[in-house]
Amino acid sequence: MRRRPGQVNPINHLNTRVARIRTCKKSLNYTGPDSFGVNRMKYTLFISLLISVTACSPKADRLTAMEKQIDSLNKRIDSVYSPGLGEFMVSIQLHHAKLWFAGKNGNWALADFEVGEIQEDLNNIERYNKDRPEVKELPMISSPLDSISKAISNQNAAAFNRGFIFLTNTCNNCHQVTKHGFNIIKIPDLPPVTNQVFDKPQKAVDSSIMK
Repeated sequence: MRRRPGQVNPINHLNTRVARIRTCKKSLNYTGPDSFGVNRMKYTLFISLLISVTACSPKADRLTAMEKQIDSLNKRIDSVYSPGLGEFMVSIQLHHAKLWFAGKNGNWALADFEVGEIQEDLNNIERYNKDRPEVKELPMISSPLDSISKAISNQNAAAFNRGFIFLTNTCNNCHQVTKHGFNIIKIPDLPPVTNQVFDKPQKAVDSSIMK
C-alpha cells in the first residue's frame, strides 16, 4: 500500500510501541527509594502505551486484509483465460498472407508491419503457451524473419521473394517436427481480406479515389 508523505508505517509503529512496553514492564520491578511512587508513575506510562498499541491494531488488521486481497487477486489473474496456441497460429497465418501481398506490391511499410505482427504472435506464444512442447521449436523461425526484414529494409523484391519462400518452408518444417505435418502452408493465391489495399501508398490512394 502506498503511503502519503509523512504517513507512519503502521507495522514499524506497532513494533516500536511493543518494544517500549517490554522495557516498561521490566522497569516495573524497580525497588529503590520511593518505589511506590516511581512504580505507580511507570505503571501509568505502561497503561498509556498499551492503549496506543491497541489503537494501532485496526491499521495492522486493515493491512493484513489488504495483503489477503492482493493474494486473492493474484490467484484470480492466474486463472484468467489466455489464448491457445491454435489461435496464435491462425493469426500468424493471416499475417503471413498479408505479408506476401504487401511485399509483392512493393508496399514496404506494410510488409514491415506484418513482420512485426508475426514476431509479436511468436512472442505471445512463448508467454502464454510456454508449457506446450512446440514452443521449443520456435527459434527456427528467427532466421527467415531476419532475411525478410533485411529484404524489406533494402526494398529488394527478389530478396523478399526468396525470404518469403524460406519462411514458408520453415513453417512447414516446424509443423513436421511438432507432428503437425498435415498443416501445410503455401504462398497465397488471393489476398486474405477484401477490405484492405496492398498496393503502394500512392497507388492505394489513387485506387480508393477511383472507386
